[in-house]
Amino acid sequence: GADAAVDMAEELGEDLGVFPFVVGGVDKSDPEYVQAVKIVCLNWAIFQAHRLFFVAMEELLQKHPVDSVDEDGAPFWSGTRRVPKPLRFIPLDSNEDEVSAQQIIINERIAQFVHSAARLRMESFLPVAESSEGQSLVSLEEALSALEEQALLLYKKSNT
Repeated sequence: GADAAVDMAEELGEDLGVFPFVVGGVDKSDPEYVQAVKIVCLNWAIFQAHRLFFVAMEELLQKHPVDSVDEDGAPFWSGTRRVPKPLRFIPLDSNEDEVSAQQIIINERIAQFVHSAARLRMESFLPVAESSEGQSLVSLEEALSALEEQALLLYKKSNT
């Protein structure tokens, strides 16, 4: 958990090297540039959400299964330690059985995380003064749409 957060903070300092056209002077107000930054930042935020809330929890549960014990023979998941639940975004129209009310809330919270993380990442490359005249650089709807697209791609990969 904490290591992943530190890794994420270190990544914020990295350049957007994945851009095919970020060479020399860039007009940060160019709509094509802003859109390209938005896509990269949304994908980065989705990756961070997946890494922090799903992968890290899965790895923790693999290392310490629900029924594991500590070095003293006491249940590992006791006292202040609580069994984590890996969280992931599941589209409402997915082929999984019915999406629960709890999953709908989880989806909303992951979308909010992606929205905020992508917006902050964009602001580190597009100063607020240069952004879209006080409007949010990334909308919650754009974050939700990007999550749904990514989930669909992952679903297609797992079924091939």
